[in-house]
Amino acid sequence: GPMAPEQRNALEVIRRAVQRLESLVADLLEFSSASRQGLKLKLEPVDLPQLVDETIRRSQEKAAKAGVKVEASLPAALAPLQADREKLGWVIHQLVDNGIKFTPAGGQVTVEAFPDGRNEIVCVSDTGIGIPPNRIQEIFEPFYQLDGSSTRRFAGTGLGLALVRLILNAHGAAIKVESLEGSGTRFCFQLPVAESAP
Repeated sequence: GPMAPEQRNALEVIRRAVQRLESLVADLLEFSSASRQGLKLKLEPVDLPQLVDETIRRSQEKAAKAGVKVEASLPAALAPLQADREKLGWVIHQLVDNGIKFTPAGGQVTVEAFPDGRNEIVCVSDTGIGIPPNRIQEIFEPFYQLDGSSTRRFAGTGLGLALVRLILNAHGAAIKVESLEGSGTRFCFQLPVAESAP
């Protein structure tokens, strides 16, 4: 029969809890596997604009609920990157997801890319709360949370950025962070264009 409003609210709470648990288990399995066995990459030409478009579409529901705009700013003609498509997609999605999480309503998350010789620089920036300068390196530590209190505002496993760094390191890339408290954060990394690209 029809559900009462209280029942609908209870089911929504259960649904969100299940999603968080699924995310936690997936992150734990991925991190455990990567730490124990190392990451195996399937390198191939990757169409970055297509990958970014897929990421933004996947993130739209969460962004809409948070009141955050997500957009891409990519040159018209970008050479394919030499990367593991699935893992690179995970990296970009994680950075966009983090941007949405830490950006107040009315803010924006932007994915950009810039050609740099035989490489491309990929950046994800937000207009969020920012990170204290003396704590930037800490965010890449496994299970680390900037807000570790029992009443912290931002949920998460503390594994996302640790995995981002592991994946990029496996590609031979480093991730750089620029942040200003109260004004936002920018993550950038550089990857080579595919060998077959002109």
